[in-house]
Amino acid sequence: GIEDCGEERVKLRQLIFLRCSLVLAGFLYGQARADEMPWAAAVAKPILPADETRTLLTGFVERGLKPIPLPKTRAEWEKRRGRIRDRVLRALGIEDRVPPRWPLKIRRLGAIEYERYRIEKFTYESYPGMAVPALLYVPRRALGQVPGIVSIAGHAYGSGKTSDFLQRRNVNLVLRGCVVLSYDYLNTGERNTGPNAKKNMPYGG
Repeated sequence: GIEDCGEERVKLRQLIFLRCSLVLAGFLYGQARADEMPWAAAVAKPILPADETRTLLTGFVERGLKPIPLPKTRAEWEKRRGRIRDRVLRALGIEDRVPPRWPLKIRRLGAIEYERYRIEKFTYESYPGMAVPALLYVPRRALGQVPGIVSIAGHAYGSGKTSDFLQRRNVNLVLRGCVVLSYDYLNTGERNTGPNAKKNMPYGG
């Protein structure tokens, strides 16, 4: 009985020593890591004041963004319109593709009818063999020429042109008398190619 008690005490002391050793090793490792990176706490502190962080970008844009001079007459606008259009096409790199040199092959796929507007469903080819699913919102009482607006979803990869916020925007615009084109660009909505396993998002887009 005495020998058994002695062995138990030895085992208990060994266990306590082992636990203390582990705690001490963890503490020393943390200290060593802190000694290796004495700059960590210093660089983690913000450099810019909080109020400056919130207003810096906005102020920069407001100071550098020049107001666009608006035309005073329709004749003035007609004179400027061509130059602006050419600059936009060059900036996009598509000046040699507008108008397209291939048939659009529009396929009309029915319409959804509402009291004040309708939504036409169709596809067109943005490039030979590349079909684009699209929706066209058309006001019922459009008289003469009306504004045309292209409305896309941004980074709504899964829902694309059917996104709730986009539908609200498009309906709001068509009720104001605009014709609105909404489509799925590459890797969104119906043209989504599936997830990228590394980034949990579609390829491209």
